[in-house]
Amino acid sequence: MSIRIFQTLSMVLSGLFSRLSKTSLRIAFLLRIRSVTRVLSYVNAGHNAPMVLRWKDNECKIFTLESTGPPLGLLEGSQWTSQALQLEADDVLVITRTE
Repeated sequence: MSIRIFQTLSMVLSGLFSRLSKTSLRIAFLLRIRSVTRVLSYVNAGHNAPMVLRWKDNECKIFTLESTGPPLGLLEGSQWTSQALQLEADDVLVITRTE
């Protein structure tokens, strides 16, 4: 994954963090999928882990996109790492939302 993608996702999270009041806590999940290469890059700030489902040979393999850093507003100066997953044709991305 390119450094530019990581820096962009981290800057977005840092910008969101700076706009929160001192008593706010937010979760976030940011992703980018490159259609040509099918590479999914993501940063997960405390969000429920999205999943990628891959059916192969009548079995479903589940890839969880775990948290890569704390929720926004939890710790000042937090940093988030970026992860990547190579998608295959017919993979299914599942993102849940809770309130």
